[in-house]
Amino acid sequence: MDELVLRQQMYGFLWALFAGVPDRSLVDALKDERMQAELARLLAEVPGADRALDRLRICSADELAEDLAVEYTMLFSAPGAAHVPPNESVYRDNLVVETPPQPEINYAGSRRVFAGLYWGDSTVAVAGEYDTEGYEVAGEIPDSLGLELGFMAHLCGRERFFRETGNGLAAEACAYRQAKFLREHLMEWVPTFANRVREKRPSGFYALAALLVLRYLESEVGAAVL
Repeated sequence: MDELVLRQQMYGFLWALFAGVPDRSLVDALKDERMQAELARLLAEVPGADRALDRLRICSADELAEDLAVEYTMLFSAPGAAHVPPNESVYRDNLVVETPPQPEINYAGSRRVFAGLYWGDSTVAVAGEYDTEGYEVAGEIPDSLGLELGFMAHLCGRERFFRETGNGLAAEACAYRQAKFLREHLMEWVPTFANRVREKRPSGFYALAALLVLRYLESEVGAAVL
């Protein structure tokens, strides 16, 4: 049970990293020595991790909050050269537009593929998963990284409840849904997303945050609980 609690807490922390512009509670968590030690463990041997963790320790909470807000907005909210959409469908779904041939005007037809679009099939599939589990997203785009990580925390919480109340079958079904969502959604696009963030802002905090998410998901894939 303790391991399940820790998983729920970890997914909750990762959700907070990508839920929106960082608030003071997230900054305070990043300033916590125990959290910094855990980040150092998870990011061991990652180039640049030491410098980023030193920044967390040295900067004041106010300075850190301002810096992270600017970086988050530049990467994930504001349009521009550094923008990296944190949404599954952008990396997985294409829109195919086909125009039929028109022999009467000697037109052979065409087929165009548009990539990098929001609200694709992946978005619809994720929204369906949320509806099944009663996970509300308050009008946000369902397939954002923050919401998908929050959904995993939600599923961990439901599994925990079922195990605590002795409903083993429901708990196992919930564990299966976690594994399925991890395989069919998060692991299908987070590796590409993490690479994009590192390309755009290699020395930034969110390059390490994205890598942290990826490493944790990879550890989950191989975990016995899944």
